[in-house]
Amino acid sequence: MRQEQTPAIAFDWGRQRPMHGVNPDRFSVRWEGSFNFDGGAYRFTSDVDDGIRLWIDDRQVIDAWSMDWSYRGKYSRLLRLDPGAHKIRLEYREAWSDARAKLRWEAVPGCGTVPSGHFCAELFHNEELQGDPVDGWSEAQIAHDWGKGSPDNSKRTDRFSLRWQGDFTFEAGAYRFISDADDSMRVWIDGEPIIDTWDGARKWPLYGTQHRLHRLTAGSHRVRVEYKERWGTAKANFHWQRVAGCEAVPSGRFCAEFFGNKTLTGAPSEGRVDPAINFDWNSGAPIDGVWKDNFSVRWQGDFAFKASGYRFIATGDDGIRVWVDGRLIIDGWRHQRPTEYRAMLPLTAGTHRIKMEYFESGGGAVAKLRWEETADCSQVPQGQFCASFFPTTDLSGDPVDSRLYDKIDFDWGSGSPIVGVGANKFSVRWEGDFPFAAGTYRFKSRFDDAMRVWIDGVLVIDAWDPKWSWFGKRQILQRLTEGNHRIKVEYREGWGNARAALVWETAPSCDAVPSGEFCGEYFPNQDLSGEPLEASLDPAIDFDWQGGGPSEALSHDKFSARWQGDFEFEAGYYRFRSDADDGFRVWVDGDLIIDAWKRSWPWYGKQRTLLKLEAGTHRIKVEYYEAWGKAKAKLSWSKAPDCSVVPEGRFCGEFYEEMDFTGGLADTLEVARLDFDWPKNPIDNIEHDTFSDKWVGDFAFEAGLYRFSALADDGVRVWLDDELIIDYWNQQKPTEYRAVRQLIQGKHRVRVEHFDGWGGAALKVNWQPIDDCSPLPVGAFCAEYYNQGDLKGPLADIRQEPKIDFDW
Repeated sequence: MRQEQTPAIAFDWGRQRPMHGVNPDRFSVRWEGSFNFDGGAYRFTSDVDDGIRLWIDDRQVIDAWSMDWSYRGKYSRLLRLDPGAHKIRLEYREAWSDARAKLRWEAVPGCGTVPSGHFCAELFHNEELQGDPVDGWSEAQIAHDWGKGSPDNSKRTDRFSLRWQGDFTFEAGAYRFISDADDSMRVWIDGEPIIDTWDGARKWPLYGTQHRLHRLTAGSHRVRVEYKERWGTAKANFHWQRVAGCEAVPSGRFCAEFFGNKTLTGAPSEGRVDPAINFDWNSGAPIDGVWKDNFSVRWQGDFAFKASGYRFIATGDDGIRVWVDGRLIIDGWRHQRPTEYRAMLPLTAGTHRIKMEYFESGGGAVAKLRWEETADCSQVPQGQFCASFFPTTDLSGDPVDSRLYDKIDFDWGSGSPIVGVGANKFSVRWEGDFPFAAGTYRFKSRFDDAMRVWIDGVLVIDAWDPKWSWFGKRQILQRLTEGNHRIKVEYREGWGNARAALVWETAPSCDAVPSGEFCGEYFPNQDLSGEPLEASLDPAIDFDWQGGGPSEALSHDKFSARWQGDFEFEAGYYRFRSDADDGFRVWVDGDLIIDAWKRSWPWYGKQRTLLKLEAGTHRIKVEYYEAWGKAKAKLSWSKAPDCSVVPEGRFCGEFYEEMDFTGGLADTLEVARLDFDWPKNPIDNIEHDTFSDKWVGDFAFEAGLYRFSALADDGVRVWLDDELIIDYWNQQKPTEYRAVRQLIQGKHRVRVEHFDGWGGAALKVNWQPIDDCSPLPVGAFCAEYYNQGDLKGPLADIRQEPKIDFDW
C-alpha cells in the first residue's frame, strides 16, 4: 500500500501502472479529503474503469463496485449540500486491461426551489424516481427524442426516469395539454393529476400520445411531469396550447369535451367549439388525441329560445343523453345502432342551457342533436287537439313529441305512432277547447288498448282497464251548454295493434218529450240508473235485437231503456200490445197499464191491455230491461171496438179475465158471427181457462119463426131483445141449446154471455128461419119441443119429423 496527496482525482492510466510498486491490473485506490462548498445543488460525475464507490460525509452516494456496462463507467449524482466543509471519500478498483479514475463536481441549478417560467429537470437512474437524482438541469420546454441514446453523458439508455417541475403563468381559459412519451408519463397541474400512463407500457391505441383539456384560472400554476423509460427507444414531449371558446359555457355554440373512456371520467382528453352537434364519424376518430372507439363526449352551450314548445331530436350510436337546464329529457345511455330519440319540452323566452353526453363503444359512431319549434301543449289550442306522446304506458316523464291535430282518428296497426316512440308500450294525451251549441252530444271512442276521456275536467269515459264485453268501444251522452268546452283524452298502448279514435255528434235530448215519436234512452244496467249511454228518436218501439244490443255503446246483455213520446188519439178504446224479452212496463198518462217487469208463465213477455182514451194528446212511457240471452222490445196499439155502440149486422164482443166478467176488460172484438172453438186462449193475455165474454149486435130479420142455437163449453146465455131465451150457466162439455121465437120484421138485438171454466172452450151461436105447424103438414109430423115437462114455457124448437121413432 502506498499513499500520496493529489489536488484532484483525474487519472487515465491506460494499461500502465498507477505508480511504482503497484500492478497495472488488480489494484485499488482510496481517496479521502475535506472540501468547502457553498450551499446548493452539486452534480458529482465519475468516469471510471472498473469499479467505484463514493461517499459524501460518510453517506454512500455511488456504488458501482461491480462495473455496470450500461453506464460505461460514467456515474452521476445530484446532491444538495449545506454551506461548509464536506468529507469526500472515493474508492476505486481495477480488474484488468485499461484503468481510469476520474471524479469532478460542479454547482447546478437545484430543484429544491421550483423555478418560474421554465422547468427544473431531475434525472434518476431507475424507473421509479427513487433515491437521489443523478443529474439535473433547467429547460424551457420538454421536447426530447433520445432514440436509443441517453439523456445525460452516462450512456445509460434504459431504465431511467425524470421529473420536471415549473411554475408558469396562464391566462384564464381552457388549455389542451399534450404528452407524447415512450415509455410512460404522468402530469399534474397544481397537484391534480391530468395525464397518467404510468403502467409500464404505452397503451394501444394511442401509444403514449395523450391529450387532456383543463380549465385554469388566471395566474401562476405549477406543472409537474414525471417520465420513465424501460427499454428500447426513449421519448419525452410535453406542451400545451390555449383552446379558444371553452373558457366557459359558450353562447350560441357548444363547447365539446372529449374523454378517452366511455364514462366521461377524469380530465377530458380534448376540447373544441362546435356550432352544432351533427357528427357521423363512421369508424374514424372524432378528434386528434382520442381513439375511434371507447371514448365519450360532453357538449354544453347556452342558446336563446322564444316562448314555445320544442321538439328535441337526438341520434346516437352508441349511448346518448340530453339535459335542458339540468333536466334530463332524453336517456338512451346504452349500446345501440343509430337510434333516434325525441322529447318535447315547453320553454320560456330567454337563454337555456343544453347539455348532451355521448359514448362510443365500438364500430360506427354517430352523435346528433337538433331541435325545432312545435306545439306547446301547456297552452291548450282552440278548435284543435294538442297531442303529447310518451315512451311509457302511464304518461310519465317528459313527452318525446307534441303535435296539433284536427281530430283523434288513428289506426296505427302494429306500427309506431311517431318517430321516437316504439310500436308498443307508449301513451298519448290530447287536449283541446272546442265550441258547442247547447244540447246533448254522443261521444264515441274506439281504442286498442285503453282510453279515458274528460269533459271540462269531469271523467266521462274510463276504459283504462277495459272489460272484455266492450273490446275497445265506449260511448256516452253528455249535455253541454253553449260555448267552449275542454276535451282531454288519454290513451295507453300495451302491445299488438294500436288504435285511438274519439268522435262526437249531436244526439236527441229526452229532456223534452217529442210529439209523434219516441225519445229513447239506453242505460248500461238493468235498473235504468245513472246516465244513459245512448239516445235515439224512434217512430215506433219495434226492436228484435236477437243476441245483439241496441247500440255499440251497450253490451248485448244487462242493459235497460226508457222511451217517452206524446201521441194523438181519437176518442175510443185502444188495444196496447207488448212483446218483450225480458222485462217491460208501459204507462199512459202516468198510469201503469202493462207491468211485465218479470217475465212469467204463461205469457213470457207478451202482454195485451185495453184502454179507453179521450180524444187528444196522451203521453206513452215505456221501460225495458234485458237480462241475458236474446233481447226484444215491441209495443203497438190499435183502435178497438167500443161495444157501448152496438154494431149493426155484426157482434161486438168484450173479453174479461175472470169467469164472472170481473178482472178488467181485456179486449174487444167485432166479428160477423159467433163461431169459436178455442183449443187455447181466445185472445192474447187471456188464459184458456176461467175467462168470460159478452157479445151484442143488432141484426135485421124478416117476419117469421126463427130457431136460435147456442153451442157452448162451458156456460152460455142468449138474449133476444132483452128476453133471455137460452140460459145454461154452468160448466159442461160442448152442449147445444135451442130456442124458437116468432119475430116481426125489423131490427132485433141479440146479446150473448159466455164463460169458460176449464178444459176446452167453445161458443157458437146462430139462427135460421123455420116453418111453424100451421097448417099441419101432410104425411109428416110437426114436433114442438119444450124445456119443461108440462109442455109449458118457451118453445125450444119446432121441426117436421117423417115418423116418431126416437130412442134418446
